[in-house]
This record gives sequence, C-alpha cells and structure tokens, in this order.
Amino acid sequence: MDRLKRCCTCHRLLPVTEFNRRAAAVDGLQSRCRACSRSWYQNNRDTHIANVARRNAAYRVVLGDLLAAYLGDHPCVDCGETDMRCLEFDHRDRVTKTASVSALQYQSRSWAVLLREIEKCDVRCANCHRRKTLAEVNAWRHRAFFANSGADLDPDAAGRIPVENGPVLIRDATDDDWAAIWPFLHEIVAAGETYTYPLDLTEPDARALWMLAPPSRTTVAVDDDGTVLGSAKMNPNHAGNGSHIASASFMVDPAHSGRGVGRALGEDMIAWATDEGYRLIQFNAVVETNTAAVKLWKSLGFEVVGTLPDGFNDPVNGYVGLHVMYRRLQPPL
Repeated sequence: MDRLKRCCTCHRLLPVTEFNRRAAAVDGLQSRCRACSRSWYQNNRDTHIANVARRNAAYRVVLGDLLAAYLGDHPCVDCGETDMRCLEFDHRDRVTKTASVSALQYQSRSWAVLLREIEKCDVRCANCHRRKTLAEVNAWRHRAFFANSGADLDPDAAGRIPVENGPVLIRDATDDDWAAIWPFLHEIVAAGETYTYPLDLTEPDARALWMLAPPSRTTVAVDDDGTVLGSAKMNPNHAGNGSHIASASFMVDPAHSGRGVGRALGEDMIAWATDEGYRLIQFNAVVETNTAAVKLWKSLGFEVVGTLPDGFNDPVNGYVGLHVMYRRLQPPL
C-alpha cells in the first residue's frame, strides 16, 4: 500500500507521490500537495520571485564575506600575492569542475557547495593564472615569450614546457615525417624497455602500426627548425560499446629527452580526445619501472586502476608489473 500524507492546504490524504521533494523537511516532502503548490505559485508568483531575489542577493553578500576571509588566508600558490583583488580560484582538473566559484556564488549556492568546489582549486593571482593557462595550451604568446626572452622554464612546473632548446610545437604528422620518426621508434622498440611491441618490428609493420588515418590521429612534436622531437598516435581503445574510450602511445627521441616533449604530446592528446567527445582515456600497458612516464601521466590527471603482476619482461629488472591507467574526460552520468 502506498504511503499517505495529508496536504496542509486542501487537507486531503494523498499518496506521497503527489508531493514534491523538500530536503529540509523531516519526511523529505513539501507540506502542500503538487496541485496546491501550483495554485499557490500562480496566485503569488510575482511576490515569490521578488522574495527569492531579495534573499539570494543578501546571501551573495554573506558568501562574498566568506570568500574574502578564505582568500585572506590563502595567497597565490606561485608568487605569494596577497591582494585579494588579484586572487582567483584555479581548477586543477577541468574534468571534475562543476562550475566556477564565482558562478556558484552568483547562483547563491550554499557555502558547503562552494567549499567543495574550492577544494578542487588552487588560489592564484590573475597574472600567474594567465601564465599557467597559456603554458598548458602551449599558446603562441607563451612560446613567443620564452623564444624571445631566452628565459628558462622549470621543467617540473605543472603544465609548463621547457624551452631551453626552443619551444615544442605539436602538429599532425604527414607521410614525410615517417623518415624522421622511424629511427627513434626503432631504437625505443628494439630496447624492449617500455613497449610490448615485437623487438624485431619491421619498418613496414611499424609504419602501419603508427601512422594512423582519420578519425584516429598521429602527431609529431617539432622545434622551430622543424626537427621532429617525438610522436604520438591516438585512437579508440575499443570498438562497439567501448568506443567512447580513447587510447594513445607516445615516442620521444632519446636525443631530445628532458625538453618537455612527452608532456606537450600528452596535453595535446588529452585536448584532442576531449574535443572528439571521448569520455575517458585508457592506457593499457604502462611499464611500472618506466617511472618517468608514470610520474608524467599522474601529473596530467591519470590514475593507476590496476597492475598486472609480472606482465612485462624488462631486460634489466626481469618480470615487472604493467599498469592500466586512466583519465576521465567527462563526469560520470
């Protein structure tokens, strides 16, 4: 038998399905039934809207005071700026971002909701925030600044690309790039330290494996002189009902390691997968002893969801684990 509840207006005893939800109520339901609620709203619409607007405006002032107090205790994480007029909330991962903190304040959401969003952020001044964002997308202003100033950039800084030997540019690979890709791809595969490809992979097989046609994609990282520094290929990880998951492989010429090439290729791949509408990225076989790669992917938001023990026969360390890593691009449904 359905649960019943009496409406406070019409006094009818009705099934609880006839009442809208109200989280603050003891039983989680409004006191008026839906029919009476509609009638009340129609009769009091203008007054109700004005009251809600007045309450929200007053609460936004309260939220502003709370945000000011928070920023007063949290200077810029990069430069230490304390002037709250310049401070902003910078989301660490756009995948987990619900909305900007300022938008939530304007919507008069509860302080608890704002705090949950703030926990996803670092406080940065407007200047540092702008620099970080331009570095993350490798924008032309970022590249031009370091190319023209001759300044070095900390290679460990999140999202930033070292420019000691010039900026790293990412573009789609062409057939003409294969001649530059094959030598370092062959060297890396033959070493047998990071990939599960056959150690005697032939050039024709390698080319078919690496140079992908749309809708998949192969890219190269190049410097200002056009020298190919590394390459990546990206594609659906599965077919059919798993085709919403992307995957990728990366090769960086050992002669150009330490220049942020892997990070630049990885960030470009994440942007591509996001634009293509993939929900997740999955890396199927990251060798656990390849600590540089594991560290890089974790810094770009990937997590290890499982490790296959003895999944890889490393030529130096013997049998070691293979990590499965993933990064969510869209929030769960």
